Amino acid sequence: MAKEKINEYIHGIKSTSYLLDIDENNNFFKRLCIFFNHPITNGEIEMHLNKNDSAEMLIEENNEVFINTENVNARIEKEKEIFKEFNE
Repeated sequence: MAKEKINEYIHGIKSTSYLLDIDENNNFFKRLCIFFNHPITNGEIEMHLNKNDSAEMLIEENNEVFINTENVNARIEKEKEIFKEFNE
C-alpha cells in the first residue's frame, strides 16, 4: 500500500485533499476531493466523493489524514473509463 498524507481542501489548489462536510444527520465527516483531466477533452475534473466512498478511501491516524494512492488512482481510472464510454 502506498500511503500519502493529504491536507484539507483549499479552493484553487488542484491536489487530492479532503474537506469537512455535514451529512443528513448533522454529523461531520471528511469528503475526499480528487482531481484529474478528462480523457477526451483534457479539461480539468474536480470530483468530491460521497460520504461512503470517502470513508473507504481515507485513513485517519494521529490526527492526520492519508489516502492509499493505489485506491485513489484506481478510482480515477474507473471514472475516466466512464467518460470514455459515455463519449462513444
